[in-house]
Amino acid sequence: MVLPRGLMLLPMLLVSGCDKITELMGSAAVEPGLVTAEPGGDVDATMAGLVMRTADGVTFRRDLPFPTEIRGKVRVVEDRKKVRLMGTSAVGRESEWLDGKVETVVSYFKRSGEFLLTLDQAERHLVEKDSEEVREVVKPASSGAPEGKTLHYVLGEKGWYHKGARSETDFEVIVWADALGDDLPNLMVEAGAHPRSQWFSSARAWRAGDRIVLTGNTIRLLEPFNVGGRVTLVFEGEEAVGGHPCGVFSVEGAYQVKDRPNLQGDRHDIEVTIQSGKIWASLLYPVILYEDFDQIQTVTSRRGGAKKQMQGRVCLTRSRAWQPVLK
Repeated sequence: MVLPRGLMLLPMLLVSGCDKITELMGSAAVEPGLVTAEPGGDVDATMAGLVMRTADGVTFRRDLPFPTEIRGKVRVVEDRKKVRLMGTSAVGRESEWLDGKVETVVSYFKRSGEFLLTLDQAERHLVEKDSEEVREVVKPASSGAPEGKTLHYVLGEKGWYHKGARSETDFEVIVWADALGDDLPNLMVEAGAHPRSQWFSSARAWRAGDRIVLTGNTIRLLEPFNVGGRVTLVFEGEEAVGGHPCGVFSVEGAYQVKDRPNLQGDRHDIEVTIQSGKIWASLLYPVILYEDFDQIQTVTSRRGGAKKQMQGRVCLTRSRAWQPVLK
């Protein structure tokens, strides 16, 4: 998979209409308790009655309108198991081994026609101290987006555009916004702000042991970009994530993505072999709330005249706090 970074809503970009952005920031503030959740626990009572079951099993609903206002937080932890990083540039070749956990956190706020995106933590190292994980303030030099900065996007006639003032002086923000460009809608899908275009049929009921094979663009159910390969999903049952009812699938297979963007504006060619893994897919909306994979990754990135390739085993978890405002 790609190496995502985080986002959180912090004050004040230099944008036109400062009062407007301040109002949005206030309404978008992550509420207490909006944290990325682990699988387990009970289904929230307000959602339990929305789950559709028949004598043949549970079905994934497609009839509920996707919320227009969502607060979300995405946390990604990559546990790198002696991953080799190789690079070439004008000064020669370099090689090093990466080991240990790296955390990225992203927060966003989306409502009809507007999307706010902030990088909260960009690849903080997680280290064990006194039986607890602590975050070291160590960030990779390759981080493309400015940590702690916020982008404000507005939907216009030609699509999503960054609402920056002509007097914008924050060069890092300008470069970051430009790098996301036309890929923003798919990145919003990955974050959970938009529904996934490929999803489970509402006509099919699922029981433990049922399977589905994804090939070609149907893998966009997992990876919302131009992707190819073959992945098998086996239904294991139901489990809640943060009170949200989900269907759990085990996952095995391999896929490839060319020139894949991420929310930092970086692009990578990616080859992934999923040795084992699971996803927790919402039974109510086309959103994946939790992913847990043991993978072999080959990630190739290019920036300027330099090329870097990361190859090896990565145990990856991606959790999403997903709070729709239902009206």
